[in-house]
Amino acid sequence: MKLKEIVEGKAKILIPDPSEYTKEGKFDPSWAPVFYNPKMVLNRDISVIVVSTLRPKIVVDTLSATGIRGIRYFLESWRSENLIFNDKNTEAVNLIKQNLKLNGIDDNVTKVYNRDANSLLYEIKADYVDIDPFGTPAPFILSSINATIRKGVVAITATDLSALTGSSVLSARRKYDVINSKLSSSKELGIRVLIGKVIREASIMEKTVYPLFSFYSDYYYRLFLRVDKGAKKAD
Repeated sequence: MKLKEIVEGKAKILIPDPSEYTKEGKFDPSWAPVFYNPKMVLNRDISVIVVSTLRPKIVVDTLSATGIRGIRYFLESWRSENLIFNDKNTEAVNLIKQNLKLNGIDDNVTKVYNRDANSLLYEIKADYVDIDPFGTPAPFILSSINATIRKGVVAITATDLSALTGSSVLSARRKYDVINSKLSSSKELGIRVLIGKVIREASIMEKTVYPLFSFYSDYYYRLFLRVDKGAKKAD
């Protein structure tokens, strides 16, 4: 895999060279063996600010890819006691380790796993769990809430706006348990649909979530929610 070094924030990151995976003059990050999306810089910028404010002790970057998000958390925000990276792609895990070394981040504060995300999230606990998938976060919502301790925060990105905003009615029903339709206010309704899904998933485990901050940008939603315990609160 041919690599290219880039700079994002304070981080130096090795990514798959986009020129090697360009087709007919076009490049999609999903075509590379390890995912890096430059259009998500704002997402990561805001997330760094949130982590700086929350000051969590244990941070989980669940779907790490190149490791850019977790590395920026370490370099630009609160220095957590434990920073956990994970990706089920072996090439991604190798690249994360290279990028940690490139940025001088010590093994004493990091753990890098090569695991299925849901499997890992049912085994660990943290006060900040980050879910940034390619597409819908629906398969990871329950496990991410399970991994988040009381008063901790779960951060979730969703890029499947066709389902959330009502363009794809059947997909909305399958993934988010709603009957939705396209409206002039669909962008706002979509983020409410996503929050509602997280609340319902949390209630299964007698937990609840409180939205702290959410936004829409470009082609995605981003949520930050505080997790709390208690059946009565979930009700």
